[in-house]
Amino acid sequence: LGTCTVQPASTLLDAAALLREQALGDSAFRHLVVRTEAGAFLGVLSALDLARALCSSTSKEGIASRLGSSVAADIMKPSGALIVCPPDALLQDVLEQMSASRQNCVLVADGELSASSLVGVVTPRDAMRAFVEHVPLSVEVGRWLHGLQSDWRPRAVERESPVQECAAKMVGAAVHHLVVLSSGSVAGVLSSTDLAQAVGSAERIVEGFEPADA
Repeated sequence: LGTCTVQPASTLLDAAALLREQALGDSAFRHLVVRTEAGAFLGVLSALDLARALCSSTSKEGIASRLGSSVAADIMKPSGALIVCPPDALLQDVLEQMSASRQNCVLVADGELSASSLVGVVTPRDAMRAFVEHVPLSVEVGRWLHGLQSDWRPRAVERESPVQECAAKMVGAAVHHLVVLSSGSVAGVLSSTDLAQAVGSAERIVEGFEPADA
């Protein structure tokens, strides 16, 4: 657990930099274990907690200020880099594709990807829920999403939405992924991990280092 552990005195910027480093490596995660120097477990810090910090008024001179005028389009995963599956794809196939591609989401669209054809987004949280609820892997993903999720539109942002506004929407809806729209089309997906990577990248710039390519 050493590579995913921080101490209580670690700053949120340090935590964001660690999440970014891991996301660009062979293993990616969006949670950090918080332990004392003696090894006592205190809790877990998630990428969504960093999003919550971005919404805090006290972060204006800290985390939020490091991101400057960044908008959703600056840090999202573009739709061309994401997997898109039809609604009649089997849940098993969708989860296997998400795992094999090392992505943290799959878009489900009925036809060519657009705001009108998008059915929903499958994420690792959905995969865990399917496991816990013993959902048959042979179920069609579109039918499963219909019963699982409410309309995705309240969880959407425009590509020019400020990053801090995106973080507030994530926190308010308690979700890790937002659909990014542009003139009625799906421009991409913004995740809490993308936010953490952006904060970590900004921290490296502040320290005088150029960030690695994300």
